Amino acid sequence: MRFDPLATGLGVFFAIAIPVFVVGYTRPAGVNGLIIGLGIVVGLVAGVLATIWLAHRDGNVWRGPQL
Repeated sequence: MRFDPLATGLGVFFAIAIPVFVVGYTRPAGVNGLIIGLGIVVGLVAGVLATIWLAHRDGNVWRGPQL
């Protein structure tokens, strides 16, 4: 099974950035730009790292025996 590195990186970015963005946007105390920005930056870094790692492995997450 092979995964597309770009699609995986986008998925990782959105999986991290969206929940943090929602928390920063819907706080009872009001919108917090720091939380929103931090979520976007952390999501971007994680997505880029996942993309690079998966591209380096030619889309294979598991190198062991395949089912």
